[in-house]
Amino acid sequence: MATTFKRLTADDISTTKTRLHEIIPLTGSVVSGTYNAGGLASAVVLGDEYNIKTYGHGMFHSVFDYPYLSSSANHLFDMTIGLWSGGDFKTGSSGGYVVGSMQPLTASEDKHNIYSQMSQLLVGHDHTGNIKPFDHSGAITSSQGEKIHSALFLNFSRLLVKDEIEKGSFTMVVGTSSYFVPPKGPWGEDDDGLIYISDYGAKTDFKTNSPAGEYGILYRSDSSNTAVNADDAIRHNRVGLIYYQAGIVILEGSSSMATASIPLWQGRLNPTTAVVSEIGGAGAPVFTGFLTASISGVSSSGMGNSSGYWDWEQLMISGTIDQACNALRHRIRNIEFKNTTELNSTVYFCRAGHNEFNYSSNPSYVTGSEIRVKDGNPGHPSTTYVTTVGLYSNDGELMATAKLSEPLKKDDTTDFTIRVRLDY
Repeated sequence: MATTFKRLTADDISTTKTRLHEIIPLTGSVVSGTYNAGGLASAVVLGDEYNIKTYGHGMFHSVFDYPYLSSSANHLFDMTIGLWSGGDFKTGSSGGYVVGSMQPLTASEDKHNIYSQMSQLLVGHDHTGNIKPFDHSGAITSSQGEKIHSALFLNFSRLLVKDEIEKGSFTMVVGTSSYFVPPKGPWGEDDDGLIYISDYGAKTDFKTNSPAGEYGILYRSDSSNTAVNADDAIRHNRVGLIYYQAGIVILEGSSSMATASIPLWQGRLNPTTAVVSEIGGAGAPVFTGFLTASISGVSSSGMGNSSGYWDWEQLMISGTIDQACNALRHRIRNIEFKNTTELNSTVYFCRAGHNEFNYSSNPSYVTGSEIRVKDGNPGHPSTTYVTTVGLYSNDGELMATAKLSEPLKKDDTTDFTIRVRLDY
């Protein structure tokens, strides 16, 4: 226990903040196809992959980088879907029927609850206490036409995100083919119909009106991440949101129904006539949605269209959450972003003047009345060897210690400053 203290002043204390980044690549082979029950990447068995964990409640499923029963497995992200109960997807009957059959389209309460839970966390409440829905532009007072009616949620693990996702670093490549095969072809290959999604320009243009922190808008662009210059065209290319501190990505499922004349977020399918209608606006580029014809193997005489596939609306409403997650997951070619670790440091400059700390309170420092290091010669100055620095609270309680790599000789002819850094 020290008996001599030196008080640190404001000039002796400095604080710094350092941001460390690492690139996180998630390849499609891990997300969809590496650990399938068939044992071969070409024989994917949906829902039976060893690294995909599903649950009895059916509310979401989890993706791991290795078979999840292995002790080496790391949790990558969770996937689920949600429907806005105040939009196109009401509880119970939606007022239409599945194309090719007379079975009514129904939206489950679970999907409404998931959407409400996520929007309550990420968007918050309005002045009346109602939960606000997600909005394509990030506006909280915009018209209903810009609200996200159906959402696919990717909730990345803290292991990957660390403190946050770096703004402007997120990219995602998905295929739009009408069958369950992980996209593997080159850019522009018709079989895969690859599209590129990124938070273009978010490094300087991001939103702050969320209780969960900062977030950006996800856009569709080409393989070189070149965004459309015209503001109106950019607006029509919005496909979702990314929340940086929360590590959550939201993709608009109904973007799959956009056409050349209907914006991505305004395309709505009439389940009775199978005609896509719009809610205001026009002039969007053509976009083949990543959930179109999502579930294969469905009989054309049952719940499915004439091609034997469910379309986006049939899937989002009548399909299970796991089926919708599989539909997206098996179209992911890769996801990449940079995470951020924020390292806060406090640096203490511990200064020892020439006439300070030249004597030790350690009992072994003396023998009888003589200082051991003087070797019996009274002409020698008192000498110590500094090995440890202790930081104490105002009431004298030891809070932290710092060890030197080697002892420093100290007498009345020397002074020095020891720099102690605390990282947290």
